[in-house]
Amino acid sequence: VVVVATGVDLVASHAVGGLATWAAGAALVFAGLTRRTERPAVTEVVGSLAAIFGAALTASDWTGAALLLMPATAAAMLALALVPGVAPDRVDETVLTVFGVVAAVQGVPGAIGYFAEQAAGVTGIVVWIIGGALLAIGMRRLVRVPTAVEALGGLTMIGGAALTGVQWSWLAPLFGIATALGLLALGALPGHLDLSILGSLGLVVNVPWAVGRFFPGEGRVPLLIMVAGVLIVASAVLLARSGDRFHHGAGPGPVSPAH
Repeated sequence: VVVVATGVDLVASHAVGGLATWAAGAALVFAGLTRRTERPAVTEVVGSLAAIFGAALTASDWTGAALLLMPATAAAMLALALVPGVAPDRVDETVLTVFGVVAAVQGVPGAIGYFAEQAAGVTGIVVWIIGGALLAIGMRRLVRVPTAVEALGGLTMIGGAALTGVQWSWLAPLFGIATALGLLALGALPGHLDLSILGSLGLVVNVPWAVGRFFPGEGRVPLLIMVAGVLIVASAVLLARSGDRFHHGAGPGPVSPAH
């Protein structure tokens, strides 16, 4: 990895050197997963570190592209770890999960902040779509931890809707309410109690926001208190009526015949 990074950097830009480092890291991860070396876990650790470092190094010249490459690297690592049948054993899953989370923590906030500065509305919609994709993957049980991926998708959708408020303050609370209602509807399905909780949370956040946005003035304070109280009571009643689902419906749900 050092030879590749240094050699390319001598004849090209730092960004190209970073891309070469990322490619070398990806090749090492592939070699570890396909058991081309005698210590595959060590190979995967070195490859993952190289891929993360290479993605970060490209930011010296290609800021926008680099900020997309890091989340893409994180997504690829997590997909390799979580999709059944890809990682040969638990050690590979652990290595890829740890470094995938590290890459996500390093790359996702920076990418969202960078693109939201000039295009918060479109960025929020893209984040919402990514959350929807994660939600669908979790609900279809395509990964090893479907409930966690499903919940992450729901949270991402709520966050994406809220992010549009930086540019479209009138749309964001309505978008958030629609998203929360959709999550509540999906939460009514067996095995998806987490979505009911996320939908309730989305309503508690977005409905008062909508009231404050569309009913300005001092008179909105009692209205906000009333609406917040109704939402809290309604959420409590919804979850209380689903009491049995805490014991029977909070699990992973039915498994598809393919798995």
